[in-house]
Amino acid sequence: MRKYILVFFMLLSHAAWAMFETGNDLLSICEDSDAFGQGACRGFIMGVSDMSQEQPWYCKPRDLSDRQLVNIIIQSLNEHPDDLYNKPHSLVQEAFLEAFPCK
Repeated sequence: MRKYILVFFMLLSHAAWAMFETGNDLLSICEDSDAFGQGACRGFIMGVSDMSQEQPWYCKPRDLSDRQLVNIIIQSLNEHPDDLYNKPHSLVQEAFLEAFPCK
């Protein structure tokens, strides 16, 4: 059973990654008021955050909420419109690096 759950989540995460081809896609979903869009946005950002913890490139405080992280990404995407053609996972990582540099 555990094996099937893992496969399900792997397929689900692959679908979310395919949903966002550019930073424009991510920004439009994150700014969408639709509950599905908000969930997809938060899930994508948290997925990048979780993957980055394997090899930490930034020092994110532990007490930040998911909503705060999403707001940081939305703000960063809006502040760097020339970069919105880039891959969204790299834009999220860059925003985290800018917001949470390691000392």
